[in-house]
Amino acid sequence: MRTLSSRIAMLCALLGCACALAADKPDAARLVEARALMGAMQLERQIDTMSKSMSASMSQTLAAYGTPATARINEISMAESMALMKEQATRPGGLFDLVAELYAEKFSVDELRQIRAFYESPVGQRFLQTSPELMQRVMQQSASLNRDIVPRVCNRVKARLMAENIPEGNAMTCPALP
Repeated sequence: MRTLSSRIAMLCALLGCACALAADKPDAARLVEARALMGAMQLERQIDTMSKSMSASMSQTLAAYGTPATARINEISMAESMALMKEQATRPGGLFDLVAELYAEKFSVDELRQIRAFYESPVGQRFLQTSPELMQRVMQQSASLNRDIVPRVCNRVKARLMAENIPEGNAMTCPALP
């Protein structure tokens, strides 16, 4: 559960400071092409699909570890978290703008056009159509793997805290090992 909280906190921090990371704006032509590439990549649709999959997976993971809230509360919490993250990503100066600026910074206009051409090609379209299913399968497998690793990580953290005489180690409780 701490791993999940850490991931959410890290993503929120990333979304919150996206503007601060982009110091120098790339030239306008690159930025236009980078945004066109993001459109060809159907980035917003991918975020929607990923959010739904992540939300369901995270809710199941929380429920599996006996979170005191009900399954419905977990589901609502995750859905609202994902919705807020998407709002933050798509707002002016948000993650999407940062991604466009980073692409524009790292690739020439010609390279961006070539990448976009791939995504607009039949194989690129097939890649985009198949990606949500593949991502869902990865998320399901990841949730299963995380359920197995969380107790081990927790026990290792507890052992290190205790070895370093950090008082919180004594109070820490971990899920049972599989």
